[in-house]
Amino acid sequence: MIKSITILMIFVTMKKGVKPPYFTQDNKSLNLQKLQTSIDKSESNIILKGLYGSSKSFLINSLFSNSNKNIYWILENKESAGYHFNDLEGLINENQLYFFPSSYNRENDFKKTNTQSIFLRTELIRNLSSNSNKNLIVTYPEAVFEKIIIKKDIKKRFLKIKIEDIMSLESFNEKLFDLEFNREDFVVEPGDFSVRGGIVDVFSYSNNKPYRIEFFGDEIESIRTFDIETQISNNTLKSVEILGDLENKGIDYQ
Repeated sequence: MIKSITILMIFVTMKKGVKPPYFTQDNKSLNLQKLQTSIDKSESNIILKGLYGSSKSFLINSLFSNSNKNIYWILENKESAGYHFNDLEGLINENQLYFFPSSYNRENDFKKTNTQSIFLRTELIRNLSSNSNKNLIVTYPEAVFEKIIIKKDIKKRFLKIKIEDIMSLESFNEKLFDLEFNREDFVVEPGDFSVRGGIVDVFSYSNNKPYRIEFFGDEIESIRTFDIETQISNNTLKSVEILGDLENKGIDYQ
């Protein structure tokens, strides 16, 4: 059971020519134990000296391995977060390590979103809301500033469908509108859907490829993923979960 969440911001001072400390899961130094105790007590500002480069990643790995909490490691910018995330990929189980990016392509440019970043954000939010395993999340201020909906409302943003489900095309369209999907001529990004005869293309926020759902009358006959550029279908699926946007944009669930 995860008892609480630690948001960890490390303030580092460095000296040239000083060899960085090396931390392992078995490191039992007094300073490391004191730091672990401070984090367990949820102390806010912790200042560390003598850390630079990948030594910070080794420290975080050691703290995470000896903790029973989720840890959010907030670094100064996207580049630094990406650097340390790459370090940690070789140290921590991939099912416990997440990179939490901003939805947008550029810093301070809130017009054009990035599809892959939205997928990564949604994947993390979904997993945190549905499992009790501890996780290490690497992120940066611009990503954290974006609001998301509260946990109890996440389940309301799912639509589960499977082959042979009985559902009219009109009813399916209405459910997508309820999840705030936008009807377009062609799907391009998460949140889009299009209708051509008995075929509905849907770009869910929970998958990096859109779904192509084919109806035969009021029955779902097939579900496939497809490539946006070529429009060629990839995998055939028996069931899917279509997930709406989890960002908080003043959604009213009443």
